[in-house]
Amino acid sequence: MCHPAFELYARLCRHYPPEAVEAICRIPHAQIEEAARLIWHARPVSYYAWSGHEQHANVTQTARAMSLLYALTGCFDMPGGNVLFPAPPAAPITGEDLPSAKGMARTLGFAEHPLGPARWGYFLTCDLYRAILEGKPYPVRAVIGFGANMLWPMPTAGMAARL
Repeated sequence: MCHPAFELYARLCRHYPPEAVEAICRIPHAQIEEAARLIWHARPVSYYAWSGHEQHANVTQTARAMSLLYALTGCFDMPGGNVLFPAPPAAPITGEDLPSAKGMARTLGFAEHPLGPARWGYFLTCDLYRAILEGKPYPVRAVIGFGANMLWPMPTAGMAARL
């Protein structure tokens, strides 16, 4: 049976009242309730992060929680929150439109995750490590990276040690 994602999320959240969160996180439940009241009454909230929390081992869950927080408070694409402005017209600077780029292989991981990061030309470190170590789906001999720590992601730490 199919259920809306936020219905499932609300159902899951009911298992974690402030008292249960206090037992898990050791944050007094009154402090959790006060933080929730403060966030709700101070709306709109916004979310932005880059190299702060996004280099931590729990980044996916933290970013997901922060995104859900501003979505559930009704602040997504609202003035004062995270507003999606239309992009100004500009010529592409990535080189994807160049003839030499059209013959290049797809981004690592595209076959397995066509709707994920590879859709925009980004790859997961596990896909990079597999390409370096096993040559799958093709060998990688050099990488230029900006703003990422390719040795840190926990699920692939064992693979990184083999590099």
